[in-house]
Amino acid sequence: MDELDVVSEGVGAEDVATGDLVGRFCAAVAAGDVDAVIETMAEDAEMVTPLSSRVVIRGRDDLRAVFAAFLPSLSRDLNWRLRIGNADTTVAVAEARLGGVRVEDAMLIEQDADGRIRRVTPHVRPWLGLTVSAIVLGPKLMRHPGVVRRAMRRK
Repeated sequence: MDELDVVSEGVGAEDVATGDLVGRFCAAVAAGDVDAVIETMAEDAEMVTPLSSRVVIRGRDDLRAVFAAFLPSLSRDLNWRLRIGNADTTVAVAEARLGGVRVEDAMLIEQDADGRIRRVTPHVRPWLGLTVSAIVLGPKLMRHPGVVRRAMRRK
């Protein structure tokens, strides 16, 4: 097993400047910058939804729709407080507020051989935070029925 690197400080400008892809992803999420988030991802990237492991958002276009629907709802005080991982897999832990509710996420971020993010798997807690996430995101995603239909399709 590869040795794990622990970064216990928040994401800073040096992470973005040095080409740390996960650092760039985290900084883009915190800034609400959808284009910058998508730039870190592989063309065939996937996101397993926290509500069901059977619902998987696939491809940059569908991921753009999801991040564009969700990121504006997150508080701008989102804080990535811990990252631990190796060359191709990282767990990044964040906390924020969503609709006045404290939300924590331990996001598993997997990179492909080219260093792009190929899969993200959010693990949102507490239960109330996950429920508020679904309430906030659900109606916005209904404006994109193709995204929802494709995400529910088994591969």
